[in-house]
Amino acid sequence: MSLAEILSDEFHIPVQIPDWQNEFELLYDKEQDAVESTFKPLPDGLEKALRAEKMYLDLTMRLNNYFREQWNTKDYDKLIESIKLLESKLDEA
Repeated sequence: MSLAEILSDEFHIPVQIPDWQNEFELLYDKEQDAVESTFKPLPDGLEKALRAEKMYLDLTMRLNNYFREQWNTKDYDKLIESIKLLESKLDEA
């Protein structure tokens, strides 16, 4: 069952799903086959950039989870001290 049919049943509204193959004529262009690939090798630093981005995302997820845990347990003093410690470490870097 398609999403449109589910919505039609749920909200009791008529839905028409067009048959796009009858609506448009798809044309084939032989000249496109002659186009050469535009693939270029990736820059040398890309792997390191991707690794740095993954590390950043992992760290932000850990920080978010830590913040949420401390917030939910109402351990605000520990949360404030942890944030101050992190800020001081960033200032040193």
